[in-house]
Amino acid sequence: MNATEFFERIVPQQLERQRQLFRLGVTLAVDITDVGQWTVFLRGLVPTVEPGLDPRADLTARMTDLTFRELVASPEKGMELYYKGALTIAGELTLAPQAVSFFRFAGGDSAAAKSGIELLMAPMPASQFLSEHWPNRPLFQHGPVERLTGLCDIPELDSVESLLQAWRGVVTVFPAKSGDEGDAPSVPPDQAWELWKRGYALVFNAVHLSVPRLVPVLRRLQADLGLPSLTNARCIVYATPLDAGAAPHFDQNANFVVQLRGEKIWKLAPNPAITNPTTRFVMGGEVPPELQMQARDRFITAMPADADTYHLRRGSVLFLPNAWWHSTVAGASGLALNFTFSQPSWADLMGEAVRRRLSLHPKWRELARGAGSGDPVVASQANERLAALLDTFVGDMGTLAAPSMTAGFGGAAREASLSIDLKRDWVATLTRGGTH
Repeated sequence: MNATEFFERIVPQQLERQRQLFRLGVTLAVDITDVGQWTVFLRGLVPTVEPGLDPRADLTARMTDLTFRELVASPEKGMELYYKGALTIAGELTLAPQAVSFFRFAGGDSAAAKSGIELLMAPMPASQFLSEHWPNRPLFQHGPVERLTGLCDIPELDSVESLLQAWRGVVTVFPAKSGDEGDAPSVPPDQAWELWKRGYALVFNAVHLSVPRLVPVLRRLQADLGLPSLTNARCIVYATPLDAGAAPHFDQNANFVVQLRGEKIWKLAPNPAITNPTTRFVMGGEVPPELQMQARDRFITAMPADADTYHLRRGSVLFLPNAWWHSTVAGASGLALNFTFSQPSWADLMGEAVRRRLSLHPKWRELARGAGSGDPVVASQANERLAALLDTFVGDMGTLAAPSMTAGFGGAAREASLSIDLKRDWVATLTRGGTH
């Protein structure tokens, strides 16, 4: 297969037939020496490929035609080709796993292509999940762990000890009987290991930053769900000893829970008192003013007797929407992997669109000097300045149209602060069975 045929015939066909599959949250430019240049746009709702190198691409890959043929035939050779100097990569290296996934998918590797909703919710088709469950109705699925290809066989997630060895940051810890992680302290990995042995529960937040094989699944799932770049998408691992768990509460996030090891019993109940909360709440606590304004009624003080009960074992997957009351208790010591997504609202999108539009004007980019001052004179001057700006607000905003606003928030958010070791992460991605 030559590069011209691949990018001008095969890839367009693949993108048209499998749009969901190719929403990888990356724009990839490919320069094949003396053959041609193409850019593949995998961020929007409709993935496309165009001739030429787009300067805004997240990643730019350069190689000869011979190297290209090797890469398409065997994507797992990407790391080897890179270190031989046959393949060069420039740009947002955090997105390298998605680029590898593109070549795997476009090459027709059906096993590798199983990811996102299709991976987690099989045998339910993605279209059925999106129409019947997303974003407000829970779903529990259980089956052979082998169906979760690429999740339950990740070496770093084999045990608490293996995850701590790969961990880069601090670990949240709380006593098994405390019931909540919200105000729990964070400690270094060595201390977390000692506390784990003493029966403490551990929480590894943003674990995808230490386990890069999770990144393509996380980003594909975000794209499958149609979540904008404002979304805080992350993976969390909960290490829970026997009988530990979480007190009844609800979250402002949506969660996909994959039981990797051990067992955990979940109780779920609907929450008629509130819709789309903007913060979490632990049952029985003091209700924050933010939720007091959003709630239609008082929150319950005990889980209902008829709450649904789900017994998660190795290979179980639970979709938990926001606002639902839930509590957990471990039936056996184990690990659970969460794909967690904030739920950006129309208000969030509108607020960010307004900020971007006004930021085009130097006067709106001025320091909001005195806006928080306790000095009456200074505060008055700040109010006068803001009043003057508000007089020009409508003209400075111009015309807002829905298509142009939503177009600005497609694809996955970038983690610009993430430090990536290309050798380590490509080794992890390519030598352990790829990204799926």
